[in-house]
Amino acid sequence: MRESGLDAKRDRPQRRRGEATGSPSAEQVVRLASKSLICNWGTGRQRAGLICAVTGTVLLWIPIGLMIVTAFIGTLSAGRLLMDYFMPAELFFLVLAGWILLLIGSLVTQRMRILVAALGGAAFVLLFASQLTAVLSGLASGAIPAEGPIWYLVLGMLILYDLLVIVLGVAGIRLSHAVKTAA
Repeated sequence: MRESGLDAKRDRPQRRRGEATGSPSAEQVVRLASKSLICNWGTGRQRAGLICAVTGTVLLWIPIGLMIVTAFIGTLSAGRLLMDYFMPAELFFLVLAGWILLLIGSLVTQRMRILVAALGGAAFVLLFASQLTAVLSGLASGAIPAEGPIWYLVLGMLILYDLLVIVLGVAGIRLSHAVKTAA
């Protein structure tokens, strides 16, 4: 059968080494595409972890992005630096939802669990402590003026909270990248 150029098993022409194979069939294209998608997305756990990590990261960056955009607009309109550093605290529900999703993503993928938990927990404690200090001192009700060491303590805790939200957002980016490259 070799002399005739036909493959006895499949009744089709034999290919010699180095010959062009022609265009792939539709079946081969689908098989290759599904393999590349599986390789890029990984297992179901990795896919779920990646979705949680990316969604949580986006939710964490929304309050920071809004703070920066309003600071830019306010600075241009007033001619001096204006920044609403309370915005991440006011939009805590987004930060909390983002942290929970990031924590789920880190637990599912078994990556950066301690870092995500510690950063989110510290941010929550700082926000709660700043509000508690403001209420107990009378700063929140206006009983004492917004000056002095209590005022600076509350502001310091809020600024640290804002910084922790930024660091948590960066950790979310790193987690998303680590899960994506591992898949």
